[in-house]
Amino acid sequence: MTASLEKPIPIPTEADRPYWDALREHRVVLSRCVACGWLSQRRKMMCLQCHSEEFDWAEISGRGTIYSFTAVHQTWVTAFKDHVPYVLVSVAIEEQPSLILVTNLLGEYDFEELEIGQPVVADFEPCGSEVLLQFRLQGADDVQS
Repeated sequence: MTASLEKPIPIPTEADRPYWDALREHRVVLSRCVACGWLSQRRKMMCLQCHSEEFDWAEISGRGTIYSFTAVHQTWVTAFKDHVPYVLVSVAIEEQPSLILVTNLLGEYDFEELEIGQPVVADFEPCGSEVLLQFRLQGADDVQS
């Protein structure tokens, strides 16, 4: 029997369903504390800032800056062997720079010219029945709100 070469597909739960539903619509929503506005990628049981237990979902701009990055040259997951090398990027989101999202950097760029602090924008990569949040370098044609 041959192993499947499909990338793993995320399995949303009821707790994070709004996040995944928004990504399918090419929007980014994050869990937000109703009391203080603190954002997190995944819904928490209690706000780490004010200890409130009430959260809703808030749409964000999808803009941020590169906090750190690295080139990935090898993988132990067979499904990713044809995708190396790729750049793994940590993004500080515009609305709350202390919140760092880790994704792939998509698009055309020269690794040697990447810099911490470069602006990036959300991009959306289909993965089976779900869509993954990725980022790409912000270009001159990106809309500024």
